[in-house]
Amino acid sequence: MIIGSGTYKVFYKVSAVNNSYKESILSDYAWTNYDPEMQKISIKKYDYSLSECYPNPFNPTTKIKYVVGSKQNVESAEQFVTLKVFDLLGREVAVLVNEPKQAGEYELEFTADKYGLSSGIYFYQLVSGSFVSTKKFILAK
Repeated sequence: MIIGSGTYKVFYKVSAVNNSYKESILSDYAWTNYDPEMQKISIKKYDYSLSECYPNPFNPTTKIKYVVGSKQNVESAEQFVTLKVFDLLGREVAVLVNEPKQAGEYELEFTADKYGLSSGIYFYQLVSGSFVSTKKFILAK
């Protein structure tokens, strides 16, 4: 699959062989990018994560970074991701992301004024498949 100027996406499976030449079962599909001009394969695996926002406390904006984990097989090239903000009582006050995403690193700017939020403690939560992570942030006006 060509993914840019001469760069290809290469899919592969891996197995192991022990000293008795017995082979393990094949892994799930993995992928990497290959650039024939550079004659180089770049492998980058992503693990799910949700970072602490910066700055925290904030007024009126903060940056939220998150990582969507690498795909386990070709058929699930994208994972559905939600990133929501909740108040101290657990009420949803903002939906920042609600769509399928490719594996990779993402950053967004959260502006509290856009959602009419007052000073206080809030939580932001990333959910994708079985991965769930929640962090606290403070809006100080």
